[in-house]
Amino acid sequence: MKKIILLFVLPLMCLTLFPAISGAIEFDGFGGKVAIVFPEDPWDNAIGFGAIGSLGSIFPQMTALKAEVGAEYWGNSYDTFGVKSSISSISFNGTAKYHFTNVGISPFAGGGLGLIFTRASVSWDIKPEYALVTDTSDTNLDIGFHLVGGVDIPIGPGMKFVVEGKYATDGINTIQLSGGLVVKLK
Repeated sequence: MKKIILLFVLPLMCLTLFPAISGAIEFDGFGGKVAIVFPEDPWDNAIGFGAIGSLGSIFPQMTALKAEVGAEYWGNSYDTFGVKSSISSISFNGTAKYHFTNVGISPFAGGGLGLIFTRASVSWDIKPEYALVTDTSDTNLDIGFHLVGGVDIPIGPGMKFVVEGKYATDGINTIQLSGGLVVKLK
C-alpha cells in the first residue's frame, strides 16, 4: 500500500512545488511498440507489446527534456517434462528523456519509474512423489526504476520511429530492445 501511495503522492508534490512543470506538459503524441525482452534467469526471452504517450517538454525553457508515459506487457510460458510454468508482467511507466538534438534524427537518454505487476506460476501434470504441492503461483506489485537510451527517427510529417534500449529493475530485472511508431498531434 505504501508503494501505491508513494507513486501517486510524489508526482503530485512535484507538480505543486514546481508549477512550471504542470504548465509545460501536454499530450502531444501517441503510439505503440514491440519489444524483445531479456528477463533475468531462470526465465527465457519473451516478446512484449506497449503503448506510448508523449507529453512533450517538461520545462518550457528546456525543450530537450521531454516526458513520456507508457504501458507495457510481456509474458512467456514453458512446458518441460510435465512441469508447466508461466510468467507475465504489466507495467505502467513514467519516463523523462533528454534529447541531444531537436532536429532530424534525435538520440536520447533518460530514466524513470514504473508500477509493475508480475505473476509467475508453476504446475505439475503428475504430482511428483517428493512434492508437497502440485500448483504454486505468486503475484507481486513493485515500484521499479528504469534507464533508457535510443533514437527518434522522423519518417514523415507528424510521425516518428522510436528505437529504444531499456534496463528495468523491479521484481524481475529485464533488458528490452524495442521499436515503435509515434504519431504526433502537433
